[in-house]
Parts: sequence; structure tokens; C-alpha cells
Amino acid sequence: AGLYVNRKHFGKLPGLAGWFGSKKDKQFDMEHTFTPAETAGAYQIGTPHVLSLAPLIGSLEIFAEAGIENIRQKSLQITRYLMYLIEHELKDFGFAIGNPRDDARRGGHVSLEHDEAARICKSLKEN
Repeated sequence: AGLYVNRKHFGKLPGLAGWFGSKKDKQFDMEHTFTPAETAGAYQIGTPHVLSLAPLIGSLEIFAEAGIENIRQKSLQITRYLMYLIEHELKDFGFAIGNPRDDARRGGHVSLEHDEAARICKSLKEN
């Protein structure tokens, strides 16, 4: 897997900090304080599994061939369509979109909100 973090997030503490996300010169100090890296590296959690890295080169080649701007545009199209479907097919069932609708403020995911979210999640896990 790869990691991309927009520069505007540099300097912010990640929600889940791991030892691999610390400043490299502090990584092996074994102190009880966490000093995050000032780059995208701050969002790394732990040592990558070596065998999991094997397909990385192939996936990076695909990203390079497709172009990050094209990938972003496709992501926006897909999430826009999914939000349209949610608004038109799930609204009557109490579902709402929880993420920003503005393309510039939305990532590559769509989050749903529902008053009975915990019960729905439990039911989905059981079935």
C-alpha cells in the first residue's frame, strides 16, 4: 500500500499514531513521548510487512500511467454518483450523507449517517 497525504495536513497529529510515524531521528529513542514526522510519514503506523509491499511497484506504475488528476476526477465522479443515489434512494429510510458535498472538501469516500447507525451496524455484522 502507498500513502498520500495532502501538504495541508502536515503538522497535524494523525488520529492513530504509531512508532513508525515519529521523526526518524527520534524513532529509536524509546521515549514515552511521541514526536511526529513533519511529512506524510507521520501517518504511518508501523513497519510495513515486506511481502505486502511486493505489488506496490505495479500499482504505482498504474497510478503513473493513469495520472493522479484523472484518478481524482474519476473518484469525484463516483462519489458524486453515490451521493446522488443515497439522496434519491435512501433518504426515505433515514439515511443522510455525512461528508462534505463540495468536491474540494471531499476525499474518495462517502460516509452515511443514520439515527439508528449502531443498531444497523450490529445487524449487518450478524447477517
